[in-house]
Amino acid sequence: MLVRDTVFPVRPVTNKLNAIAPSSVPFRFWFILLVLVSSAACLAQSAPQAQKDNQVQKDNKDNDNKDNEDSSGFLYAIENPGTASSIETFQIDRNTGALTPVLARVAAGNNANDIVVDRKSKFLFVGTSRFCCRNGQPPAVMSFGIDISGALTLASQINLPNDNDTLNGLALDRTGRDLYASSMLVLSRGNVSSLLADRASGNLSVLAPDPLNTLMPGRLVMHPNGRFVYAAVLARHHTADAGGFDLYLRDPHTGMLTYAGKQFPGGPFFHYYGDSGMAAHGRFLVAISQDFNNLATVFSVNAATGALTIASQLSGAFRGMVADRRGRFVVLTDANGGVTSYALNKDGSLTPAGVATAAANVSNVVVDDSNHFVYVENSSTAQIFAYTFDEETGALGPVPGSPFTTAGSPIRMAIADPKSENKHEIQGREGDDK
Repeated sequence: MLVRDTVFPVRPVTNKLNAIAPSSVPFRFWFILLVLVSSAACLAQSAPQAQKDNQVQKDNKDNDNKDNEDSSGFLYAIENPGTASSIETFQIDRNTGALTPVLARVAAGNNANDIVVDRKSKFLFVGTSRFCCRNGQPPAVMSFGIDISGALTLASQINLPNDNDTLNGLALDRTGRDLYASSMLVLSRGNVSSLLADRASGNLSVLAPDPLNTLMPGRLVMHPNGRFVYAAVLARHHTADAGGFDLYLRDPHTGMLTYAGKQFPGGPFFHYYGDSGMAAHGRFLVAISQDFNNLATVFSVNAATGALTIASQLSGAFRGMVADRRGRFVVLTDANGGVTSYALNKDGSLTPAGVATAAANVSNVVVDDSNHFVYVENSSTAQIFAYTFDEETGALGPVPGSPFTTAGSPIRMAIADPKSENKHEIQGREGDDK
């Protein structure tokens, strides 16, 4: 279009759009449009994938929860004292607590006397003895791998590094690496041996030489903090040992034991303890006397020094004890066939909470991993009695089908749940994972 001007009579006027370089408009426009379209396409594709990933994670979590819910666990019983021993496996019904024998019995050496399972249910350990006063091998410890079906496979066996004849007890640290075994020779002297268990293979080796001690050790109890190991003091021939407990100090980093030379008697009279265990997360040690005194003693534990002080004592023909998984109750068995749960009070006193009846001479008692069932063995009748356990009130109830017959005479029991526990491994000792 032509416009008349006073200075320039005629000049061209250009459209504003044409004032921009004609080649630059299409390039910017299409480039921005391409970026926007590409971004929209990526978002459209990633949203379903993100939803799919979230769903996979949810399904995996649901499957893990289902595995835990379906996991019933297993009860292992060592049987036939004084002869060739064996381990019998029972599957625990997670809904009712009923026991079903599964798999073939596994040989467990001679004179098996104690059994423990690591916290992750990966390995089971059994202590065995040679016959008293005869020349032969010293006491031994066997390790068995536990697979998801509950089946046991012998992993290792080792003789204790001494010339004793009878194994008295086992204790295992929380990592499952450090295993301690007490043993004696003809009721005259004894030792506590330190063993190392390989977490991958179950192979056993000697961790350290036996510490020099002065008294004869019986059952062993390890404090949850990993710093104290208690050995029940047994009566030696022609020696007026006062009984009670002997203290060993443990280095949580190395597993090494040091004999503290400190004894804690069970009162003014001699008390020789058998079944013993920690309760209330290490605040108390509960022990059952195996002599004419017939007492259940609750010791208060000094968390700094390991010293024991009597908090309470309860009279009764007690034979076995176990603390529930939450540390609020203690279940005791007695020679008359009674099974009683007691609330453990803050001052260490015991208050009856639940009562059940079994058969005379019941002894060893365990609680399953769910904290919902209690099992009591009777070697005289070759039976295991089962009860429901209310972890809020301590009440005991019947389990359908109880008592359950064992193939041999049960001596000691242990609980494992490999289906849920083997998913997570513990690394190192206590001092390594704090």
